[in-house]
Amino acid sequence: MTRRKFLTSLAGGAVVAGGLIAMHGTLIEPRWLEVTLHDVPVRGLPLKLDGFKIAHITDLHTHHFGHLEAQVVQAIATNQPDLIVMTGDMVESFADLDALTRFLAELSHEQVETIATLGNWEHSQTGLVDKVREIYTEYGIRLMVNENLRLDSGLEVAATDDSSTRHASLQKTLAGVSTLPGKIFLTHAPGIFYEQQVYDLPFDLALAGHTHGGQVRLGPWRPAASGHYVAGHYDTMLGRAYVSRGIGTTNLPVRFMCRPELPVFHLRRV
Repeated sequence: MTRRKFLTSLAGGAVVAGGLIAMHGTLIEPRWLEVTLHDVPVRGLPLKLDGFKIAHITDLHTHHFGHLEAQVVQAIATNQPDLIVMTGDMVESFADLDALTRFLAELSHEQVETIATLGNWEHSQTGLVDKVREIYTEYGIRLMVNENLRLDSGLEVAATDDSSTRHASLQKTLAGVSTLPGKIFLTHAPGIFYEQQVYDLPFDLALAGHTHGGQVRLGPWRPAASGHYVAGHYDTMLGRAYVSRGIGTTNLPVRFMCRPELPVFHLRRV
């Protein structure tokens, strides 16, 4: 083979490989949900919370109810969590509200208690938060904004508003939180884990999204207010934390080496 033919073949192979990668990143991986299962050992966890299961939905960025959204609903049905938490960026604009309504209608068939927080996209348009709140209320979903509460199950939940848009207040969120085991912390952007106001209130589990796990893992891309967090487990000032890769995409409908994720957590008494 001549040098010219070799280089031509090499270039042709690169084009084919690039096309396959592009097809995978746009047509396959963004629609290929991964359910990840995690045991969370908690010393002194109340007996009635032993085995309590939490499903974490974040960064849905839904524009229509499609294959990916249907996979999430099916995964919830299969894993049968005791609680669903949604940590923001479920929609990007008013145009997405019908898709959110359809998603929540499908999800409501599972009759699982659900709590939500807000992300940066819900704050992107004036009045969008109010519309999202109305839809959540219609489906019996409690929107928590810089507050905490104890569920009937005995689980204590603290949830902030979005910190990347400067709507979060740890002072309000943590006011009156107990020091006992059996509590979780919810937020959208994980950069808040750096905050120094936590003091002696470590949580058994802190959950966030926002980063999309990098979405396209070809470099260390992270959106503002992510801190150094990308995806997975971390030790933070708020205790053990998990940053989800999220469900949807933003800016570009592409994922590469970073599948959509639905994490499910089992609290275990130790």
